[in-house]
Amino acid sequence: MNKLFLLILPFLVSFGPPEIEITPDDIPSNENWAFVGEEEGIKTYRAKIENSNLYAFQGMGIVNASAPSIMTVLRNVEQSSKWSPMLDEKITLEEESDLLAYTYQHHNLPWPVNNRYLILKNKLWLSKKNKALIVIMHSANHDYKKAEGIRMHMGFGLVLLRPVDSNRSYMEVKIHLDPKGYIPDWLVNIIQKQWPRDFLKAVEKEAQKTRPNVRKEILTLYTKLQKLLVQPKKQ
Repeated sequence: MNKLFLLILPFLVSFGPPEIEITPDDIPSNENWAFVGEEEGIKTYRAKIENSNLYAFQGMGIVNASAPSIMTVLRNVEQSSKWSPMLDEKITLEEESDLLAYTYQHHNLPWPVNNRYLILKNKLWLSKKNKALIVIMHSANHDYKKAEGIRMHMGFGLVLLRPVDSNRSYMEVKIHLDPKGYIPDWLVNIIQKQWPRDFLKAVEKEAQKTRPNVRKEILTLYTKLQKLLVQPKKQ
């Protein structure tokens, strides 16, 4: 057996396969989503994902809260369980910067369903194409010794944010989540259909009572976004 392979084998076992980088361009674009319904100003859509019986779901609409307050709420990881639907606990496992963090989140589910958890990579992007800030989330290779329940898999998650004025923001949220275990696919689709609207309304409610406290690197991206939004359109 090759000696070099023997030398690197322990590192391959320890760290597992390389982690895939998902960018905003990897998420299905809006024209590929079918309209499901509208409630409280939030439109819901779904998309068929290749090789999966589970739909991806999307919510979009105007949120009555300022973009800086929303950014503050979303980046305050440890407080997420106080407002986010169906979330029992969320903590930071590793923080590489203001723009990139790995998180663990735990979901207490009603009997007889087993509890679930996710370990995610979360990265903030400035999208010049969409003129928005976009958080991309997906399952990470990290482990957490205190994790409890069945580990879910998030193929992709997206939160898009664009200020409308000083008190309103346009938001989108997209998610493709496999809860694993023995939950029928049709039931998962029914449950997840409501989540985008519930999430956006929960963000709105929490942001309305949150004083902006935006981290430095996030504020830098937001300043660049504001400049993008005031640029005249090309004729």
